[in-house]
Amino acid sequence: MGLLCAAVGVEHGLGAIEQGTEAPPGLVFRSWPDAAAFDALGGEPALTLVPNLLVTGVLAVLISVAIGAWTIWGAHHPRWGAGLVALSVLQLICGGGFGPPIIGLVAGLLATRVDHTWATPGGRATNLAARLWPWPLVLAVASFLMLVPGFQFLFAVSGPVSPELVGPVTLAAFASTALAVFSARSSDRVAGRAAPA
Repeated sequence: MGLLCAAVGVEHGLGAIEQGTEAPPGLVFRSWPDAAAFDALGGEPALTLVPNLLVTGVLAVLISVAIGAWTIWGAHHPRWGAGLVALSVLQLICGGGFGPPIIGLVAGLLATRVDHTWATPGGRATNLAARLWPWPLVLAVASFLMLVPGFQFLFAVSGPVSPELVGPVTLAAFASTALAVFSARSSDRVAGRAAPA
């Protein structure tokens, strides 16, 4: 999820860079205002506190690359979750979009709870969730990838994508992320791999 957050944040940053040194119209701007492939996603809205779209874009790309690096090389650091939360907040206020920082915030906050008991081994819901693992994660990643670059690929192949598809795919992405976390934790608890509370 951290790598997905990084990749989509870079995409937002590139859209801001392409707009040049002009000031954003407000705190919220569209990363890709003139790209028809992003129309279904509202032009990829983002937030910035920086009064220059070129600088915003460069910051979004750099912060997103830092998120990717932290995801890969910092994953075993005891403060990995807190680091991802901090980087995600920076990504949010520097033009990295809304979806990517939310993914990073959720992943980071959940990572801070890895050593805490969320489910009791042997419970019906726990056993069912454990059997589902890793398919909720597959569904979450597939749903997020459907949003970007999936919709853009569909646009290139068959023309405009209906905006009505965005809501259900977004809901599926976040719901399956929550289920993936519960499922992974349940799998660990059932297998006896989780640290006791």
